[in-house]
Amino acid sequence: MNLKTSSSILRIVRRRAVLLAAVSAFFMKVSTLYGDTPDSISFEKLLRNMVDIKSLAEFPSPPYRAGRSSSYERISPVDSVPAWFANNDHGYYLDTLPEGKLMMDISAPGVITHIWSARSNGELHFYFDDDATPSWTVSMKFLLNGSGPITTPFSYVTAAQGENCYFPIPFSKRCRVFYSGTSPDIYYQIDYRTYPESTALPTFDTTMLMTHAALIDSVGDILADKNRLSSLSGDGVDYSNTIGEHESVTVAELSGPGAITEIGLRFDTTTVRTLLRQCLLEITFDGADYPQVLIPAGDFFCGVPDRPVHGSLPVGIDQEKTMISRWCMPYRSSAVVRLRNAGTTRCDFNMSIATSPYNFTDNTMHFYTRWRNDPEIVTSRHLYWVIQMVDSLQDHPILHITGKGVHVGTILQIWNREDAWWGEGDDKILIDNDSSGYILGTGTEDYFGYAWSSKNTFSNAYHSQPSVNGHNGFVTNARYHISDPQPFTSSYRFDMEIQTAYRPTAIDYGRAVMFYGAGEITTDHDTLTDDDIFLRSTTGAVRRQVLQREQKLAVAVRYEGRQRIVIETGDKSPSGGMMARILRLDGKQIASYRSGANRIVMNVADVPAGLYIVETAAAGKTVDRIRFLIGK
Repeated sequence: MNLKTSSSILRIVRRRAVLLAAVSAFFMKVSTLYGDTPDSISFEKLLRNMVDIKSLAEFPSPPYRAGRSSSYERISPVDSVPAWFANNDHGYYLDTLPEGKLMMDISAPGVITHIWSARSNGELHFYFDDDATPSWTVSMKFLLNGSGPITTPFSYVTAAQGENCYFPIPFSKRCRVFYSGTSPDIYYQIDYRTYPESTALPTFDTTMLMTHAALIDSVGDILADKNRLSSLSGDGVDYSNTIGEHESVTVAELSGPGAITEIGLRFDTTTVRTLLRQCLLEITFDGADYPQVLIPAGDFFCGVPDRPVHGSLPVGIDQEKTMISRWCMPYRSSAVVRLRNAGTTRCDFNMSIATSPYNFTDNTMHFYTRWRNDPEIVTSRHLYWVIQMVDSLQDHPILHITGKGVHVGTILQIWNREDAWWGEGDDKILIDNDSSGYILGTGTEDYFGYAWSSKNTFSNAYHSQPSVNGHNGFVTNARYHISDPQPFTSSYRFDMEIQTAYRPTAIDYGRAVMFYGAGEITTDHDTLTDDDIFLRSTTGAVRRQVLQREQKLAVAVRYEGRQRIVIETGDKSPSGGMMARILRLDGKQIASYRSGANRIVMNVADVPAGLYIVETAAAGKTVDRIRFLIGK
């Protein structure tokens, strides 16, 4: 075994250890000054937790529930019906009142953890607790782009046009948020958490920005630092070796209690792209029958396909192409770290593991990562947000978990065969099977912090798009729930709609989910298959499948000038004797034509929102039935 030390990785670990020790000492001093009781949450703790990765490993106490208020299209009322996939996700509010457009109304102690929008305008009016007049009025654009009272790096516009504010806004009893402005047709998401009624929280006011300036600056320095420091430091092991095809090696066998606080991994070979997916990272804690962490190494670090240099709080890749993780991974008695080469390419690697003492209690959870990749998914499509072809709309599982834990991160890795935007689908999160608290999004890229299907790369503390080849080719998105974790006590279901704009495409749909779990944990994808491991490059068969699906349609549904729905016979329809009609779900015909007239034109304003059917027939027999959804 070659125990040669990696000088570059050691330099990274040692440089950070000095900085991390100073950060930890500062936070310990603050924690002493502002003690938190089991039934209270201080503003200082909310700030500290923005960069305290270690705290994620403890189930929240006092407990809280994650929620969201968003502009999702209100025609989407319940699961498992076609309207569930409505996509006109802007300009919707809870109510319109004299105070303005009501975006959020929560009656419980809580915290706003994240606000997202795109091309925002107007003003936000926050009514805290029992206040009858606005407690705080602020320009929405200034709040979200960092030029207002809350500055960068807490608020910022990503290079990919998304506007984000991650600054914690607590309230002790109630919070209502109103919008006022001349252009209310906006997209928005407000993520929040709510606590039990007995929990004591402070209520936000702008004087907190001055009284807590030192702590705010310290947290901001960490969020803005290119190395994305965690709050832990420690000793560890360094290891170099070569793994042959279909071989594995044990990198470290650690005794507890303790925690892995940092991992550095670099491949020293010219065939890196293949190894990023075929070399698997396996970590097993406390003698579990199956590794809690099992994922292609490159995908764990957002490194597929070419190890792009980037830095987020829990993971990053430096200029020397060393891939770095700062997830805290506690263990009670043991941890075993292995690398397994599932391919035929020799793997030369350097790996460093930093560890730290850890008080493993009954409240401590193990770190999990699950990876899956579904190849050659043929997507559904929609026509300019208002009309959607719904026969093949689907919720695709990101991960379904049974047990108790906290969701802390998701990575999406797409390989797209066509030059077509793939991310129109919304995120849908169901916690503890409580459908009244569904977390509903407004678009895949919105969940990942950007907007408008941007092709620009970006990297921030909590989300990134480190790789993007345009709409076709590879793209990697990541979001880390460090300041807005999502706890669950019995189950967690995360689905994402698969939708494209205007025309379908075919994608490989890879995703990793990071979460902490306590006790018995099961998921809907605990094993890895060949599809999960191998990168694909052939496109011919999938391209033909997409085209055949388009040609099958006996009619074409188009949206013209944002005012008219046009339905006409497609080029592949049988000549002569063709008839088409539009039906409501109850079977009532609302329009029809025979070939010769060849088209139906309806004004959008004259057609109620809902699900419709286009049925084509020839010689008295049905040729095709297509469902489409008309939104707002």
